[in-house]
Amino acid sequence: MKCFLGRWVKAHGEPQLTIYTLDDRQVQGARSVSAEAPEDEAFVMFAGELYNAGSLAVASGVRSASAEELVKELYRREGSGMISRLDGTFALVIYDRRKRELLLATDKLGEQPLFVREDQPGELWFSNRLKPLLKHGGIPAFDKYAIDQYMIYGTPLGGRTPFQGISVLEYGQAYRANATEQRAWRYWTPSYHKTYEKRHMPELYETFKSILKDSVLRLRDNGRVTGIAFSGGVDSSGILLTCVQNGVPVQPVCLTYASKGGEDLNLYRARLVADYLKVPMLTVHYQPPTDADISEIAASYDLPCGKLITLHNDYLCKSFPDPSSVILAGHGGDELFAGYLRYQRPQDGTSTLVPRFARSRGSHGLRENERKSMGLYAEHFRHWAAEHDPEELYLVERLDPYRDCEAIDRVSFLEVFYEGHCDNVSVAHGSGRKYGKRIRSPFLSPDMIEFANAIPFELKIAEGQPKAIPKFGLAGELPHEALFDRKFGFDTFFSHEAWLLEIRHSFYEEMMEGALAGEWLDREAVRQLFVQEQEASAAADLWKLLSFERWYKQIVA
Repeated sequence: MKCFLGRWVKAHGEPQLTIYTLDDRQVQGARSVSAEAPEDEAFVMFAGELYNAGSLAVASGVRSASAEELVKELYRREGSGMISRLDGTFALVIYDRRKRELLLATDKLGEQPLFVREDQPGELWFSNRLKPLLKHGGIPAFDKYAIDQYMIYGTPLGGRTPFQGISVLEYGQAYRANATEQRAWRYWTPSYHKTYEKRHMPELYETFKSILKDSVLRLRDNGRVTGIAFSGGVDSSGILLTCVQNGVPVQPVCLTYASKGGEDLNLYRARLVADYLKVPMLTVHYQPPTDADISEIAASYDLPCGKLITLHNDYLCKSFPDPSSVILAGHGGDELFAGYLRYQRPQDGTSTLVPRFARSRGSHGLRENERKSMGLYAEHFRHWAAEHDPEELYLVERLDPYRDCEAIDRVSFLEVFYEGHCDNVSVAHGSGRKYGKRIRSPFLSPDMIEFANAIPFELKIAEGQPKAIPKFGLAGELPHEALFDRKFGFDTFFSHEAWLLEIRHSFYEEMMEGALAGEWLDREAVRQLFVQEQEASAAADLWKLLSFERWYKQIVA
């Protein structure tokens, strides 16, 4: 993956841009883009993949196989509006020499990070990796609010990073800098409109399968075996079925947490589907990471990833055979098609919790485990968080599921970007990069997101079945048991929790005596956490603490 660092500055009223090429995040050379001859009007740097390069090349008449040449020609014809036509995963830099204007953009789902640092007016540093910005500008102070979000959700939100003055472009976001303005804007955001009715159900099934097919064929590993992160659930089974139906060579890998002599129910489900489709499946038994593994995992990420699923993702990438450089995963299926039980209307009519990223001026309240997470902060951090407008926080609001069904549906798709999609991004640019793999989700395509947002909530759970569209759409093509019997989920978190609580004493001193811990943690609260009995919230918080500490040590090294 191409790595770059850029510096844009207004010197004596004239913008100047310098691009530094990096090798292993070390500066190898510099190019004064703004000083070059103006006959080549636009400078373009493209890091990533362009999935629709072929169709764009045909439409524009460009024969070059280079994504940069293609983007340059599209920009010459259409200006910055062409960014919305790009389908892929990328960090994009365009410098218009005629306008003396810098454009930065990330892809529609924000899979490729693009970091921006603004320490003083009129000067801008940017890079598709975080560490170069720290090397060439020093280590900024912590952003307390970003750490607040990290301790609750396992990741900073809203484009924040743990450092003040350093942000990351969000999904579908671009940034413009010229002599008169510096600002970010959305060039794409998922629309929310309800256009389907119950009479359209057969059409919904066919549309779902058509979009899934297009996504799989666009994201597969051309010319090589495509890997599939396979759990035997509806999402990964649908991906495997689509590959088989369209002649895509595949290798499904099922990661199991079964104890010796036992077998988890999802391994049984995965084997059932693989045998039905006559596809050999590789089974890998999960092994908890060593202390050295934890440091390596933390060093793989540009931003701290405090979710336990990080451990699962890392081992999954490590387990795939070398011929598979692309791994298709089912991320986003639950978020888009109401696969979580909390999205359903309870039978007794009691209220339920909206997904925790609902934003409203209504009555806010943190879940119990989120209160415990916030309780780890030193007193001045808690006071700081309390001073902020509650509307800025992504919190939980209680709604009546019968009156507010539409509200529940409306906020559910936000989790695609803030929770479900976060896991996918973490794998793709953390463990995936570490092991030379590219993680892609056919469900997290703009077309699939727009399609799901047009389906009313009650159709997503038709006939009492969550994820009714994928289930009924694939009925008759997969075993009934795999589609409609309850999926219990891997023992992922239970295994991780038991492991973390078992080894917690081995890093107790590191957390209590480390220089970082003294700055932003309540030592007594952390001490109490380490002596707690086994419980889910304790293990989750332990991982957040440990992964942040190791990430920080690696990122500033």
